[in-house]
Amino acid sequence: GQGIRAARSLVTLHLAFISCPELGDTGVAALGQGIRAATSLTTLSLVFIRCEQLGDTGVAALGQGIGAAESLSTLHLWFYCCFKIGDTGVAALGQGIRAA
Repeated sequence: GQGIRAARSLVTLHLAFISCPELGDTGVAALGQGIRAATSLTTLSLVFIRCEQLGDTGVAALGQGIGAAESLSTLHLWFYCCFKIGDTGVAALGQGIRAA
């Protein structure tokens, strides 16, 4: 999050987290905060594959960060085998994105 926050002129961001067993809600929430601060961001692509510690809380915080990214026009999200993410997290993700 801190690195992205420092890159305010960032226009495109593509990140893939694959088999990251230690990546959880805290890290993804920080990522959301960084995205919120990247005021020039127009394209965002995030892939989470087998991030087994990622759950509803992190996804909800990510949605809030994405929803606050005012310049964002293209968004790609992929969650695969992230078994701690349920309906609550996906609903909160949608609420955060829709809030923009």
